[in-house]
Amino acid sequence: MFLDFSSDTQAHLFEAVFQRIERLGYRKELILKEYGFVNWFDPFTPSRSVPLAAFATEPPSYNTACIGVVIPNRAHGSQLVKGVRALGAPYVLEIGQNRVIPWIVGKDESRTKPEPAFGLGDIDRVFGENKERWSAKTILRDKNIAIRPGPRQLDFIDLGLIPAIEENVRTKLHAYIKESIYSARQAYIQAFRKAPEGSS
Repeated sequence: MFLDFSSDTQAHLFEAVFQRIERLGYRKELILKEYGFVNWFDPFTPSRSVPLAAFATEPPSYNTACIGVVIPNRAHGSQLVKGVRALGAPYVLEIGQNRVIPWIVGKDESRTKPEPAFGLGDIDRVFGENKERWSAKTILRDKNIAIRPGPRQLDFIDLGLIPAIEENVRTKLHAYIKESIYSARQAYIQAFRKAPEGSS
């Protein structure tokens, strides 16, 4: 993916956000530019990428994703953020022409909401105010709460995001496995002129 900034200000905002994410304590090797991932929510767009993604720990996956950074192109706002839900990051920073919009990413569009936008002059203040909330340690802890049974809801993270991704993963993997078994069975019948033992 080629980062096509629409203005110098947007390019400066992107670089400033990248630097501030590093200062939140993310390991450099876990802040990945041009990160590609499987889009479990949309069969017509099976893969997506984001200009930047920060992960709490290895391996990078939807389970460990903390912050995504997006740049509007044909889509912007909630439509843009909806398209990267499968990243698994509970926070996405949308970098516009001259401001950044932080988003809390929910399991669906109704639970995905923007927070107040800020410009280059406010970036240190905003990252300072959100230092704990946007840290890898806090986000990973809160994401792990989501997989424990019992009623829990946090205002600053949608605990339904990861279960929603995992439901889509299960459904699609089940279909892939069934298709693979069927194809393997058909190949066996064609090769040996009989069904494999133990199959019906």
